[in-house]
Amino acid sequence: MLLSSVWLGLAEGAARRAHATVRAKARANRSTDPGAGPPLGAIRLAELGVLLHQMREVIAGAAVRYQLLKDTEDAGTLRFAGLMDNVKLSSSMLALDILQRAMGICGLEGYKNATQNSLARMLRDANAAPLMVNNDRTLQASAHALLIRKEI
Repeated sequence: MLLSSVWLGLAEGAARRAHATVRAKARANRSTDPGAGPPLGAIRLAELGVLLHQMREVIAGAAVRYQLLKDTEDAGTLRFAGLMDNVKLSSSMLALDILQRAMGICGLEGYKNATQNSLARMLRDANAAPLMVNNDRTLQASAHALLIRKEI
């Protein structure tokens, strides 16, 4: 849960920078063409928003589930361990996807280190997330647990 929350912070920071980039482009477009619609990056920003919402809900739902089950026998089950592993896996993958999309929105300004909307370090950290938690090993353990459990 802690790592997932850290990755959520990275994703939210990247989303804020992407949002600022799209808003700046929209203001620049309106100053030259008052009838201009939203910039193309606005569609990508909307997609990013969907993923960010998913990530928030995965983590929030798991936090609620943890609070309900932490002092019960269910906390020691394969099902509960699988739930926590799934939070870790999905949040690490969603964080990376969100950061990559934010980089696409910010473009070269996001890639450079010395810009206001730089995402370079955040993207590097998000790329490390699946490595830190070793997603393949976690998926392998989940696969074995699913073979033992009677339901998914």
